[in-house]
Amino acid sequence: ASARRFLDKPKPQTAKGFRATTANKRTLSLMILPKDEPWDRNRYLSGNILGTQRAPKPYEIAFASLSNNQIQRGTRFVPTGALKPDAFGNVSRSNISRIISSVGKTGRGRTLIGRPEGTDKPLGVYRQGAKGRLRPLFLAKPVGTYRAIFPAQRIAEDKIRSVFGLYLRDRLARNVAANVKAGRADMRTGLF
Repeated sequence: ASARRFLDKPKPQTAKGFRATTANKRTLSLMILPKDEPWDRNRYLSGNILGTQRAPKPYEIAFASLSNNQIQRGTRFVPTGALKPDAFGNVSRSNISRIISSVGKTGRGRTLIGRPEGTDKPLGVYRQGAKGRLRPLFLAKPVGTYRAIFPAQRIAEDKIRSVFGLYLRDRLARNVAANVKAGRADMRTGLF
């Protein structure tokens, strides 16, 4: 629930995208990590937590490879609003597949990736419409860096601070009670 406060329209899988290892008597520590099954959420979360670059999305890699070397691999493609986004602000997979499959076709509805010949239009993904008019679907942007907007470490530390003492006292009481019941502890002498 905390992720939703800091991230812009995250998918439920991203908002609940953390897991924790467990501590035991040999390793008295645990780690809170982004989930990596069935897909790795770290590439989406690390930029917002640490303020690093976002990893390219698979469709961005595909667009760059289809651009006839006009666009460098790793370039980000920003939707222009010509394609309706889903509830989370993403272009649907079916639209991406349709765009990729129409690259190299001729006539109306074909897709061009790069800079259209004979124009000064910016690099991007364009669809040819009626009368040869080009409509931008995505514009290529240089790689940017996220600002750290999701204070995951502070949230985790605050939660640990608020519940650690309660959990510790509860577990100690249970262990002492179990040892007393099993006859392994003498509460009069304090020996276990």
